[in-house]
Amino acid sequence: MVMTNSLIYLLVITFIAVTVLAKLILSHVLYKAKYEKRLKKYIEIKTVDKHENKKEISQPSERFYLKRVSSGIERVLNLSKHEKLLVQSGIQLSQGEVFIGRLMVAVIAISIGVFYDFPILLIISCGFVGFYLPIMYVKKGRKKRLEKCSNQLGEALGTMANALRAGFSFMQAMKMVAKEIDDPLGPEFSKALQEINYGVSVENAFRGLIERLPDKELEIVLNTLIIQRSTGGT
Repeated sequence: MVMTNSLIYLLVITFIAVTVLAKLILSHVLYKAKYEKRLKKYIEIKTVDKHENKKEISQPSERFYLKRVSSGIERVLNLSKHEKLLVQSGIQLSQGEVFIGRLMVAVIAISIGVFYDFPILLIISCGFVGFYLPIMYVKKGRKKRLEKCSNQLGEALGTMANALRAGFSFMQAMKMVAKEIDDPLGPEFSKALQEINYGVSVENAFRGLIERLPDKELEIVLNTLIIQRSTGGT
């Protein structure tokens, strides 16, 4: 009877956790695709139909409500310490969303401990491990991303140098890097270009890139490019 009750408890908790996580991931993917489509349309066309815009605003998506919940969690629990870590790891989730995921993993870990009738201290330990496991995963992803950035730097410099020798401008050379280099360096150059197009100075755009990809070699290269531009070099 105890085993049956434990099994039911585990199945219910696991179902709830998996359902919430699935909705979290699905809503994120759908939102990201919709956002990129809208951003591309804005950049290319520069005009948006007012009627359609009003219709979109009047129909909040699931992502909108999820954002409100996660934002509330961030304010209450002061989760800002992980903001930079998430940005540098390239994970497109807010701190509140990650916190919800951590809770779900902790609940699943505790449920497994209860199901197998672990000692209470071991069950509590399972909860702590489950809660911090996602952050360990994020840190590992950040490390891999920065290592990949360092490996891509030579290729990116070669692409930029070839473009400049061919007579392209500095901004055109940056566009070639953004187009031809894979994640993370290519997309991060693309973000910097978007910021420049929106009026941010090249220096500040590069500083933002360094914050998102804190690689020492990349920092030296970008600072060198900033100095060359300020002194009129190419």
